[in-house]
Amino acid sequence: WKKAPCWPQPGNYGTTFTKDLDYHGEIKTNNYIYLWSVLGTIKMQDYCVSYSEFHGWIWGDPEVVLKCIRCDQHKLKQWNQVCIDDFAFAKSFADGASDKSISTITSKLKAISWD
Repeated sequence: WKKAPCWPQPGNYGTTFTKDLDYHGEIKTNNYIYLWSVLGTIKMQDYCVSYSEFHGWIWGDPEVVLKCIRCDQHKLKQWNQVCIDDFAFAKSFADGASDKSISTITSKLKAISWD
């Protein structure tokens, strides 16, 4: 609203506005932590069809990257404990996974017994 306080007149395009995005954060729920980040530049422009109809466009310039991962809090606490109990093992496990595919890593993680 601060950048585009007025709609263009019917049949006209409004000014194109630019906004740089460089944000990140985390959202915690009872079971998960969501880590997210967004980086890039967006542009926005309005078109006024009539006094009662407006169209707006938002696009990346050249692109906007949004990434989000969901982490299971229970599993993270277990891994944290493994790091505390035997850091060398945890480090060797992480080092061994650095060149593996996500599906391989996922299957190996599922095979770990926490008992």
